[in-house]
Amino acid sequence: MNNFQRIAAVSNSHVGRDFESAAQAYFLREEGLTLDKGFPVDIGAGAVKKSHRFDLGSEEPPVQSRASHIVGGRPETCPVRK
Repeated sequence: MNNFQRIAAVSNSHVGRDFESAAQAYFLREEGLTLDKGFPVDIGAGAVKKSHRFDLGSEEPPVQSRASHIVGGRPETCPVRK
């Protein structure tokens, strides 16, 4: 069995919440942009769409933020702004 637990983390859920908080603070401080938790987006092709909730998001401008991978127990972040 593989152990994907982050080094020195209580749980992967804690790591995710810490990252979300850091991303929210970054975008508010650096871009003046408020990101909402559980941001809903309708995804699909044509008339067939399904609502999906993203961890963080903004209607205008569209924003996605995610941790690319973990290196030595610390997340490398890559905020993306379109």
